[in-house]
Amino acid sequence: MAYLSTAGLLLLMAAAAQSPPSQQPVSLQARGIAAPAIPPPVPISHLEELLVSPDVLIRLDRYRVSDVLPATLGLVIDAVVVTGLTEPRRTQRGARIELRDPAKAGDRSRVSYLDLEELASLSSSLAEMSTLAAQWSSREETRSTDVSFTSVDGFSVGFHEDFHEQRGFLSAGFVEPLERPLVLTDLPTLRKLIDQAIDLLRSR
Repeated sequence: MAYLSTAGLLLLMAAAAQSPPSQQPVSLQARGIAAPAIPPPVPISHLEELLVSPDVLIRLDRYRVSDVLPATLGLVIDAVVVTGLTEPRRTQRGARIELRDPAKAGDRSRVSYLDLEELASLSSSLAEMSTLAAQWSSREETRSTDVSFTSVDGFSVGFHEDFHEQRGFLSAGFVEPLERPLVLTDLPTLRKLIDQAIDLLRSR
């Protein structure tokens, strides 16, 4: 069996280092080929994270709080308590908000889950929105305003106003979100329901 001396090995390594560039690996960017895009992960609430946990026995308790809303709004709100019964046991509290559009084929709907902490932020935001919406004036021709609140899991509520009009909206879902119109005078009612869900969850 033939053995290379240290000097011979060093000569081979030097020759490899001086090989033409064409023999070296070339990155996709150097070839002008765009690297495949990796979509960012869709953010989810702690509530939904527990719901989709693998290898965990899940208990889901729902408490409907949106019965007073008009059916035409297409909004269903449930206070929910999710418990992972597999050790170590975990519990998350929050709300399941479903937005429906009966006018579209298949009664299209989207669902967002909000953690209890987010519900408190949503409540205070709805109160501020009501105040801001009441201050609207059609006398400022050059001014337009957008106000919105968006949860981690993609539930959004807000309004746009300009010289001509005010338009409220509700939206749910990150993937192909569903949007519905919102009458701004319904903001206090919506806040009342969120507060009702908060009180119920804190007693569970």
